[in-house]
Parts: sequence; structure tokens; C-alpha cells
Amino acid sequence: MLLMLVDTLALLGLCLDSDHDMQCCKNCGIMAFIGGALDLSIAVESYSKARTVEFSWTVTPHIWIFLLSHLGFAAAEIAWAALCYVVCSRIEDQAITVSEEVYLATQEEARIYGAALQWSERRGGIASPTSVIKEVAEGYPGNPQKLP
Repeated sequence: MLLMLVDTLALLGLCLDSDHDMQCCKNCGIMAFIGGALDLSIAVESYSKARTVEFSWTVTPHIWIFLLSHLGFAAAEIAWAALCYVVCSRIEDQAITVSEEVYLATQEEARIYGAALQWSERRGGIASPTSVIKEVAEGYPGNPQKLP
């Protein structure tokens, strides 16, 4: 029952939420994999019992239905765990690319920014970056540039 609740919440989160929760994705994948492994072990156990059941062409033994249902459940849960793994890896890749973005500046912008950093270090205090750049840019003798 807990596994179904976690899977339902994760499915709703994937379908309705544009900002995916990484921890929910990991928990859902772990729960799905554990559930799939348990269903697979039950299927293997029922297969070992099913080999001793006499086969009949007219009546299907209930143990075979039990075996096939647990194999289906195991396949569905392991597929769900694989989907969660793919979604989690894509979320991590997006987070890495966002955190590793590099700001490209022209030489003029880099020179102004470097002068602002040196000026703030000489001043000894930590000022806000916008006020430092504004003060350095006002004292700069060249053409005024609009910084992004």
C-alpha cells in the first residue's frame, strides 16, 4: 500500500509539476526497485512450487496465474524504477549545466570588473557588486558601457 502511495505521488509530481523534486524522484525509484525485486522473488518462489503441480489441459492451476501476475508486477515496478532513474539523471544533468554556466565578457567588461574588484579589495570592505561597478565606471575615462 505504501509503495502504491509513493508511486502515485511521484506520478502526479512528474505529470503536474514543472520543477521536479529530486528527493521524491530518488525515493520513488528506490521504492519501485525494492517492490519489483520483492515481486520477482515471489514469482521465483511460486515457480519453484508450480513445478510440482500437476499440469492439466482443462483447468489452469491457480499457481500459474499467481506466477504470471507477480512477473507482470515485477516488470512494471522495475520499469518504473528505470523511468525514475532516467528522470533523476536528467534533473542532475540540468542542475550541473546550470551551475557550470560561464559568463563570457568582452575585454572591456573584464577590465572594468577587474578594476572594481581591485578597488573593493583596496578599500577593505565588502561592497555590493553593483555599487562598486557603478563607482568604478563613473571614474572610468573611456566610453560608458552598459553592463548586463
